[in-house]
Amino acid sequence: MKNIKNILFLVIFSFSFSQFIYEFDRDFILKDNMTENEIMTTLAYNDLFTYIKIGTPEKELKVSISFHEKSLVIIGSKVKRPNAFNESGSDSYKKLSDEKYLIKNQLYNGYISEELLKLNNFDKAVNVQFFLAEEIYKSSYSFDDEYEPVSFSGYIGLSINSMFRTELPESLPTYLYEKYNYEYKFKSPFTIMFDHPNNKKSYKGKLILNGYPHEYNKTYHEEQYISSKMQKDRENYPEWCFSLDNIYYENDLISKDNRIIFRPEYGVIIGNDKLFKYLKDIYFNEYIQNEKCHISKFSLIGDTYNYFVCDKQINITKMKNINLEVKENNFNFTLDYNDLFYEYNNKYYFLIISKSFESSPFLYVGSPLMKKYEFVFDRYKSKIGYYNKSINFINKEEDNNNKGNNLVLIISIVVLSVLIVAVLIYIIWSYLNKPRIQRKNELNDDYNYVSEESI
Repeated sequence: MKNIKNILFLVIFSFSFSQFIYEFDRDFILKDNMTENEIMTTLAYNDLFTYIKIGTPEKELKVSISFHEKSLVIIGSKVKRPNAFNESGSDSYKKLSDEKYLIKNQLYNGYISEELLKLNNFDKAVNVQFFLAEEIYKSSYSFDDEYEPVSFSGYIGLSINSMFRTELPESLPTYLYEKYNYEYKFKSPFTIMFDHPNNKKSYKGKLILNGYPHEYNKTYHEEQYISSKMQKDRENYPEWCFSLDNIYYENDLISKDNRIIFRPEYGVIIGNDKLFKYLKDIYFNEYIQNEKCHISKFSLIGDTYNYFVCDKQINITKMKNINLEVKENNFNFTLDYNDLFYEYNNKYYFLIISKSFESSPFLYVGSPLMKKYEFVFDRYKSKIGYYNKSINFINKEEDNNNKGNNLVLIISIVVLSVLIVAVLIYIIWSYLNKPRIQRKNELNDDYNYVSEESI
C-alpha cells in the first residue's frame, strides 16, 4: 500500500510539472501582384495556427489562436467546410445546451458542448467544454467586414471574458485550472513564445500552458520575473491589458497614461492619432515631401486605418527607438526600426497604424512587440508578466553546488589539518621516547667497573 501511494504521488507530481505545449506558425503568403493595401492587410492579420486532437476516435484539427474571444470554438458538421469537426462521428461528444447561442463573430450560432481533448505533453485526454458552431456569418470573408475572420477549423480563445455572451465556456487555461486543479494540480498561467524573434519571415513559436517559464526552463529565473496589474478595456471589461505610463521617441515624450491591449492575432500595432502624427512630423515628413513615402488607407475589422509605405531607398536607421515605459517595474519596452519596418517588393511597410482622429489611450499590440518580449498571462493573479534579463540573480542550483563544494573543501581542510597534527604529535612523541645512546667513555667505565669487581 505504501509503495502504491508513493507511485501515485510521483505520478501526480510529474503531472503538476507538465507543460501543455502547442507549437504554432502562420499561413503567410505575399504575392508579387498584390496591391499595397492587400500587402498591408496580409501583414495586419497575424493568423497564427496550431493543432488540437479532439474526439473519439481522435481527430486532429487546425485552429487559430485568438485573444478576442474566450472559448475554444470548433466548426461543426452543419457548416459546409472541409475542415469541419464531425461531432456525430465521435463517441465522446456531448451537447450540453438545448439553447442556441449567438456570438458576435464570423461564426454565428451554436451550442455549448463537451468533448475529450488530448493535451499535448500529457498522457491522457480530459473532458473540456467548448462552443460548437453550426452557422457561419459569411462563407467568404472580406477585409472590410466588421468581424475578424475565422480560418481553419475554429480557434483557441484565450480572452478573459466574452463581451457578448458571458455564459460561454472559459478559456482553455482557465477551464483546465478550475476543473482539474485538485485532481492534477493544473496551473492557470500561459505564455506566448516566438522561436525566432529577430526573423521577420518566421512566425513559429509556442503556446505553453500550465505554469511560469522559470518553473520549467532553466534559462528563465524567478528573480528576473516582473509583472503588471491587469486593467480593463475601453468598455470596462477585464482584458489582457496593463498600464503604460509614457511613450517616448528616444528621450522625447510623445504621450502619457496609455494602456497596452495584447492581440497576437495582429501583425501590427494599432496606435492613436497622436502617436501617428508625431512619427509623421518627426520622421516621415522629409520623405513624404520627397515623394519617397506616402500615407495610405486600408480596412481592418470594419474600420479604416492609416499606414505609411515608403520606397526602399529611405534610411530606416534614422528612425529612433520608441520606448514604452512602465514605471511600477522601472522597465522599458523598446521597439527599433528592425521591429517596425517590413520590406517587400522594394518597399517598406511601417507596422504602426492608426485611425484618423483616434484619441484613445489604448495601444493594441501584436507580433511587433510580442515577438520581441515573452509575456506570461495569469488570470487568477490578475497579472501580465515578463522577464527583465538585466536583473542580477543568484542561480540557486549553482549556489547549492558552490555550497556543496565549499563544504567538501572545508571538510578536506579539517581532515588534512587533523592528519598533520597527528603526524606532528607522533614525531614529537617518538623523539622524546627514543632510547638514549651511550657515549664511548661511558661504555668503558662500565666495562672497567665490572672487571674490578670480579677480581
